[in-house]
Amino acid sequence: RVAPHPRFERKGLDIYSTETINLAQAVLGTELQITTVDGKKVRLKIPPGTDSGKQFRLKGMGIHTPQGKGDHFVKIEITVPKNLSNKLKEEFKEWARKAGLLS
Repeated sequence: RVAPHPRFERKGLDIYSTETINLAQAVLGTELQITTVDGKKVRLKIPPGTDSGKQFRLKGMGIHTPQGKGDHFVKIEITVPKNLSNKLKEEFKEWARKAGLLS
């Protein structure tokens, strides 16, 4: 038995965590620094156009035992701005029209 961790969830030898990115990072892509369960820091490249809920696999970065190594799965959640000024809302609408997202 393993006590719950505030950042990680364990399933067998695999570790699951969630990282939050903003709308611009999701649209344009970004690079995140992920801390693994053993404290290592690894870079995770998030490609442009990543959807909320997308999961990335860090092979071999889960639990290590004599029986094998698990993976670390990172789920992406996207946050959207809540309090845009009227000017920014209009600029965003114009961008959305140009991108074909609004009719």
